[in-house]
Formats: sequence, structure tokens, C-alpha cells
Amino acid sequence: MEIPSEYKVNKYITLCLIEGKTMIFINGKKFRQCKYLFIVNPQSDFASNVKSIDDAAEMLDSHIEESYTPEDLGITEKEIFWGHCSNLQAWAESGYDTRLLHSNLAFPLLKKLTESGDIQASRVFKEEIVSRFLKGSTLTRQYLCEENYIQLLQEEELTAIMKASSAHAIKLIEERLEKKLNVTLWKTSNRGSAYKWEEGMIIELKLNGEFRFKEIPNEVQEF
Repeated sequence: MEIPSEYKVNKYITLCLIEGKTMIFINGKKFRQCKYLFIVNPQSDFASNVKSIDDAAEMLDSHIEESYTPEDLGITEKEIFWGHCSNLQAWAESGYDTRLLHSNLAFPLLKKLTESGDIQASRVFKEEIVSRFLKGSTLTRQYLCEENYIQLLQEEELTAIMKASSAHAIKLIEERLEKKLNVTLWKTSNRGSAYKWEEGMIIELKLNGEFRFKEIPNEVQEF
């Protein structure tokens, strides 16, 4: 049976096989390429330790994909395409559970779907940011910080990952600075105006440039 070279996941997402590459289209516009296909045997000991595709990627040897080509494994381009279609279909049917895709695909895709008017994506986008930041691996948290997804959270949403007083202080500072603060799990030295998050606490704050405070706000003093 001939495997089709175009697959419609839902009204927003379509996958196309173009010159051997699986491309994602959102509302008919090219979004990005699906580069990696993770297939995990659910009966293996490895699978029992995997809570997300991010976990699988971290646990697997980073050189595997460099050492083996699809041809080495006897997998055709159309079979890889169908694997991506199956993964995206399962992701959509799960309500866009970001654990089922790698973060570097799941969150940009969810953001684009939200911007494109997908109601389900809009409903879960920020919930997924908070959930994966709290329950994901360190690398997942780092990704959400470095790609500025935490900056998208409103004050009420920030209270899920820090004290309410800290969330209020962050939004107060951003309002006065007229820009968003960067978030980091490591040092703030190379992140511009930023704060360091650790175990639900803001343990470091760095502000660059001029800001409109006559005195340090009480909320900041309570960090």
C-alpha cells in the first residue's frame, strides 16, 4: 500500500513529505521540519524510566543519531514520514500534551497554534509551560527559560512556580523597566536584566540600565 506524502492531523496541522524531509504546515504555511523520530519499546526497562520524550532524548547516547542513518536501519523516508504523522496525531489527540514531543518542537508548535487561533492550544499553552517547568527535567526547565517561555506567564500564572509576592515584584519591575526580565537557572551575569530561579525561590536579581525606582520596592526586599 502506497503511503501518502501528505497527512492532515487536524484543521490546523498538516505534514508533507518534501524531497525526503517531513515538513509541518500550520494553516497551510510552512512551519518547520521534523528532524528526529524517537521510537521507544514500551516493554523495555528503558521505557519504564521515561516520563517524556525529553527524558528519552537525555537518556539516549547523543551520538546515536550521528552513527546510524535511516538506510542503516532499513527505514525508508516514507516510513519515517508516517512515524512523524503518527506522533503528531497522538500529540493532538492527547490535547497537546508536551511530554509526547521534544520541547524544542512541542512549545514552538503550541505557541504557533495558539497564535493561529487553535482554541485547544490556547487553553493548554501556559498550563503546559507551568507543568513542564515544575515537573520536567533540568534541561526542559532550561529550555523554557532560554527561549523566553516563562516571560509569557502573567502574574497569577507565575505564582504556580514562585511566591505570590515574588511574582508581583517581578511584574512591578518589568512594568517600571518597560521590558521583560530574563529567567535563568544558573548565573545572571550573561542574561541582561534577569533573575535566578531555584526551588520556587528567586535567589538572585540583576538589573541593567536605568530604572524608575526612587527606592527599592518592599516586594523586592522580600526576595
